[in-house]
Amino acid sequence: MIKSLCITALSIAVALSAAAGDDIPLVSSKDLSGDGYIKQLVRFEGCVTDQFKDDSNPDYCFLTLEDDFGSVYFSSRIASCPFLATNDYTGCRVSIVGNNMPAIAKTKGTRQYLFNELMYLEYGSFAVLAPPERDFFDVPELSPTASIPLGEFPSLGNSKLAGRVLAVREPDEILILTASNTVSRIATRGGPLPRPGDCIEAVGRVETDTYFLNLSRARWRKASPFPTADVPPRELAAPQMMATAANWTTINTKLHGQTIRIRAVVRSLPDSGFGRQIVFAESGGLTFPVDAGACPSAVENLERGATIDATGVCWIEIENWRPAALFPQAKGFSLVLRSPDDIVVISSPPWWTVARLTTVIGAMVILMLAVLIWNRALHLAARRQGEKLFLEQSARLSSELKTKERSRLAVELHDSISQVLTGAALKIKTAQATARTDLDRALANLSIAESSLRSSREELRYCLWDLRNNIFDLPDFEEAVRQMLRPYMGDAELAVRLPVPRKNISDSTAHEILKIIRELAVNAVRHGAATKIRVAGSLEGNTLSFSVKDNGSGYDEATAAGPEQGHFGLLGIRDRLAHCNGTLTIEGRRGVGTKATVSMQIALQQTEEDI
Repeated sequence: MIKSLCITALSIAVALSAAAGDDIPLVSSKDLSGDGYIKQLVRFEGCVTDQFKDDSNPDYCFLTLEDDFGSVYFSSRIASCPFLATNDYTGCRVSIVGNNMPAIAKTKGTRQYLFNELMYLEYGSFAVLAPPERDFFDVPELSPTASIPLGEFPSLGNSKLAGRVLAVREPDEILILTASNTVSRIATRGGPLPRPGDCIEAVGRVETDTYFLNLSRARWRKASPFPTADVPPRELAAPQMMATAANWTTINTKLHGQTIRIRAVVRSLPDSGFGRQIVFAESGGLTFPVDAGACPSAVENLERGATIDATGVCWIEIENWRPAALFPQAKGFSLVLRSPDDIVVISSPPWWTVARLTTVIGAMVILMLAVLIWNRALHLAARRQGEKLFLEQSARLSSELKTKERSRLAVELHDSISQVLTGAALKIKTAQATARTDLDRALANLSIAESSLRSSREELRYCLWDLRNNIFDLPDFEEAVRQMLRPYMGDAELAVRLPVPRKNISDSTAHEILKIIRELAVNAVRHGAATKIRVAGSLEGNTLSFSVKDNGSGYDEATAAGPEQGHFGLLGIRDRLAHCNGTLTIEGRRGVGTKATVSMQIALQQTEEDI
């Protein structure tokens, strides 16, 4: 290793002398923190204390360098410096020529905040000045039971842990049991992993999850074995992995690193695209992952739904400590297998699986669909046979209903006109009696009589128009309203939104509704000088609600003209609504328009399509 470093140092040092002239200043980490060398080409000499790939952009590699005043970061694209991917310079004293980036710099990855970072510029600006002063593994051994304040962990540097390998997880994690009978997690720099049962020593950066001491970016090598007691696996169910207190449940961290055996049912098999051999199993209603990355053959022949005995090391996922998380949380656990013998199939899945049940249900559904199609064909044949008779009967009944309805409409209009004419005759008679003694009163009665006669004339005109028109036969109720109001709107703008099924409303009910809408809309144009009319409504069950809104001169109930002044429109509407438990509400003010809202109970009739 030292020999290869020396060869690399010699070849790079030659390039350095050609690339870096005497005009490039030699600076310290203290100089880089000032403003004098921002974005300047500088040379830095220091000792490499750490070397690692960028976890957010694997095309980059990072070095941490220290001098007498502090530390800086050196980053480079691996394609530009391939020797950084093949050689380990930890412990070497090196010289780097690079561009001093600002204190807050964004690199090509997702790195955003890096302080005093030296960006690599060109090949040949890196040179090894001296090999490591000592072997990488020649560092103090860390006592797993030592009491270390959390704030001192960043300054510990590289430390050593030794122990027996309990389990490994691809691609770079090792779980060891130390001689002090404590468990530590080792995150390596990559490369091959040891096998469970091997005794190793590892050197890396010290971390903690506040339960255990761990190492990150570590290198390992085999060590002399030390005696350990063989502890038989504990028989557990997955829910026993949880520690329960009065009002909360959490993972029992005391089981971290212990060998356990769980009887469970396989719920899912490894996904070939996932990259890791993970099987999910269920025990006691709790689903957990079984990691077979170290021995994929253990799960090759498993079937979904099989009952198994899984023996392995309990690996609890605990996040490492950081200043913002004083008490890191245990996020979950997995059972890590060590050999193909760790999985024993107790029973195969039952024949009556979900897939087979789905097949049977699908076949039954197809059979039911065939029966329904056959039944539908018979129904259509019977319908065609009776369709002619039904149409004849429907036409006859429709004719009888229309005759009856128009007769009732004629009687109603006759009674209405008769009542208004009688009122007009009485007013004329009163005017004759008072003409000699009270001329003003006589003129007022004559004016009322004139209004009554005009109202009778309009009512008669409406009647004749309705009897000649086919509006009641229109299947679209909104179109019926538009055609009915069009002759009376003049230049007023009309909008109608009344989604009411005409087929379910009798002719008499439709007549009442249209008469009410016409009376309200015509009043808005004639008496309120409205230029915009909006008709809107809806049918909820047997309750029909609709409104007629205008932008006319408004409505004041206290001063509005009524029957005494020869205006019977609103009185007629309320009389119609009294027969169907309906109500009329009028909202409006002078100068801001009027909104008349009608709510009425109607009897819906069924058609052949509804049956």
